[in-house]
Amino acid sequence: QSAGIFAVKHPDGWQVGSQTTGDRVTASATDRLINKAGGSPGESAGHRGVSPMMKPLPPKKGTRDPDVSFHSSFRPRTVSIGGLGQSAEQIRQANSEKVASGTSSHFPSGGMAILSRPLLAREGVAPDVPVAKGIFFSVTLELADSCWQDGLGIGFTSQDPDSWPNNKVKPRYASSLPSACLCGYSGRWIVNGKSEIIRKVPGNAQSWTPKTLRVGDTVTAVLAAPPADVFRILVNGRVVAERSASQGDLPDALSGRVWGVVDIDGCCVKVRLGTSIPERTSIDLVDMASNNFVGKT
Repeated sequence: QSAGIFAVKHPDGWQVGSQTTGDRVTASATDRLINKAGGSPGESAGHRGVSPMMKPLPPKKGTRDPDVSFHSSFRPRTVSIGGLGQSAEQIRQANSEKVASGTSSHFPSGGMAILSRPLLAREGVAPDVPVAKGIFFSVTLELADSCWQDGLGIGFTSQDPDSWPNNKVKPRYASSLPSACLCGYSGRWIVNGKSEIIRKVPGNAQSWTPKTLRVGDTVTAVLAAPPADVFRILVNGRVVAERSASQGDLPDALSGRVWGVVDIDGCCVKVRLGTSIPERTSIDLVDMASNNFVGKT
């Protein structure tokens, strides 16, 4: 460690950051650290040609992250919540008409799923600045349809689903919620209704779009307060998109009033909370036990 910058070796690569200032490490600083550790010139953190591993650190010894589940009723009619609140899936209407080769046999569907409780902030969600507090949650892609060119959106909102007025129609998509920040879709950030193109992160050949996701991939959304000051999206632990959390009037990660949200859309047919998919038999039994289970034919 020198000049406040540290490098930590993990089984899948090197993780770098600034422990004293919380600043992002520049490309040249990253290269110097990787070279010193035995990497090659121009290699970014992590592996050659890929972005760094930034998976949230485990909670402090003797503690555990609270269990999370999707809200059972705050959802559009086009989404089914199953698995006792652990999964969210598009309710898709089959297209009886003939379709051209390479197109989907289902009409567009989908919409939002929101966590039933606000996320609790803790340290370690941004391992490059481990003292910074923030929140995170993960979903794993369980079913996909490669015929679509867009995909899920994932992020956060300060809208309490239980305080939504009874006489007001629920929005179909999370991107329409007040005080919401999401990332994904066709390769865009949606922050309070405003759309911005996702820029590629150092180490990635191109900017991220969810259409590249495959079944079994885990997507994690991280919102960390200063000194980290980052809204970050990870795929299988690696950074695919990030931006400042203090610009654009994003929800306050430390307020205790921020919920995780997902738009299940396009090629993303079904997601499950967490980082793994249970055995198929277990999924079927749990989904059938859910009040929102929709039978499949």
